[in-house]
Amino acid sequence: MTTSVGIFDSTRDLEKAVEQLAAAGFEDTVYDEAILAREAGNVASTSELGTIAHVLLRSVQPNLSPQLDRHSIVRAFRHHFRDYHLSEEVIGRLINCMSCTTECAYLSVSTVMRSPDDFFPDRPESHGLQLHANATVGMWFGEFMLLDWDMFQSSHERGAFHAAARAVSGGPVYVSDKVGKHDFDLLRKLVLSDGTVLRADYPGRPTPDCLYTDPKRDQSLLKIFNLNGDCGIVGVFNVRHDISLGERLGGSVAVSDVPSLRQGDYAAFGHRSGRLWQCAFDERTTIDLAEGEWELVSFAPVENGFAALGLADKFNSTRAISSRAWQQGECHLSLRDGGSFVAWAAHKPSAVLSDDSSIAFSYDQSTGRLTVDIPEGQSKRLIIRWPLSV
Repeated sequence: MTTSVGIFDSTRDLEKAVEQLAAAGFEDTVYDEAILAREAGNVASTSELGTIAHVLLRSVQPNLSPQLDRHSIVRAFRHHFRDYHLSEEVIGRLINCMSCTTECAYLSVSTVMRSPDDFFPDRPESHGLQLHANATVGMWFGEFMLLDWDMFQSSHERGAFHAAARAVSGGPVYVSDKVGKHDFDLLRKLVLSDGTVLRADYPGRPTPDCLYTDPKRDQSLLKIFNLNGDCGIVGVFNVRHDISLGERLGGSVAVSDVPSLRQGDYAAFGHRSGRLWQCAFDERTTIDLAEGEWELVSFAPVENGFAALGLADKFNSTRAISSRAWQQGECHLSLRDGGSFVAWAAHKPSAVLSDDSSIAFSYDQSTGRLTVDIPEGQSKRLIIRWPLSV
């Protein structure tokens, strides 16, 4: 739900508006520039943001010249906004929307910037384009900004497509479903049970082999990588819109698609397929996807014949692991929440302990898949123990 609050002439006006929204149950507030832009038809400016800044500044500087250059306008807008004396916590939650211009990048109040065009639920050609734009913008702006990939609708037919992209984006996650239309089963794959987003370390960027392709037109898949400590995640997407019905595009993934990961052996987990496998650093695994399909592949290093891949019921599974250490041949893990824990193990464990209590587990000798179902609701300490003979 949206509403037009108007232009604020004082700090107290802004505070009152936020208090009213908070009392009604709103946790965050969006200041929609589009509304202000429509009210600024008689303001001379070559920049949408400049137009908005003019409207805002006229409330405190009635004689502001409409001929000011947009750099001066944005600078004045920035100082005016800071006059509200907002807390650092609030500043950190501000999103610079429609701000991929030089003056906005270097004069932003916060370091959160929206990188794509709008989410258009009724334009099927826009969904893949938005993902490609986000990843490409991340190559530059991601070096000094936390990128926001815009809202999406979880109940939309491409809801899972967008949710998977947000999981690898490294940015904030928010949705614009109508009240009562949210797909909570999907949204829970993005967050812990307390609502904390499982956010990757950096802004999502195209894998190196995608840099000189155009997956919107080529016979290629878009791949976006990110890191969770010494683990990696690669999102694979078919972003084409005009391909023939039933046509699938093929590609491949490897640990080497994540440039910062060290050489060595890894285990991989495909979240959509549910498949788990062991792989060498440069070993490529084929993937083929129909239009609008996706896959998320998580990679974890193999240590002492074991690789922890995190919570399988979360899209960014390895982000749910907060620490990993070895003590006397046992693997000690700290998990940020409970859920369906998955790992690869060369040998069957003799015991698994959750918060020092034995817990049931399953092990598939043919694939090395270890699964432990852990009650959700709080952080957990997990110990994987093997027989002394292993």
